[in-house]
Amino acid sequence: MPPPKPNHQMPLRLPRRKAVEADLGTRKQALITESGDLESIEKSLRGYDVDNALTIDQRATYGVMYLDASFWFLGEYDRMQCDEDKKLAKVVLQNRLEFYAHMLDMAVNDTDGFLGLTRVPAVAQQGAKIRDELRAAKLKLDEIDASLK
Repeated sequence: MPPPKPNHQMPLRLPRRKAVEADLGTRKQALITESGDLESIEKSLRGYDVDNALTIDQRATYGVMYLDASFWFLGEYDRMQCDEDKKLAKVVLQNRLEFYAHMLDMAVNDTDGFLGLTRVPAVAQQGAKIRDELRAAKLKLDEIDASLK
């Protein structure tokens, strides 16, 4: 008796899903770590410097929220079984990925602006790391979106 025909859709989809989950999780964890490091620095700052650091830190928090939302939409889309529902959900998923990528891009630009105003080298260094993680997260969402087209 020949072996059963493999379900080509599931083996191909599952590794990609796990890779996407891992990539988004890595980006999210990096933002959380960099944010925590910046928060430690903030404790020693005063006045304008603390406000600037808090604003940069807020952009990291936004990034985490956008990644969480993207992760949720991707999970819901992946769990759908009905082809017709999945077709409709794909449009929504692509819209959300494009929106969150745009928001991450705005966070990168905002962070750049605040980096130019910082007077504390440690804040500039952590802020640059946060900016780089936000940019990497944006590129990942763009990559996921492109793979759906």
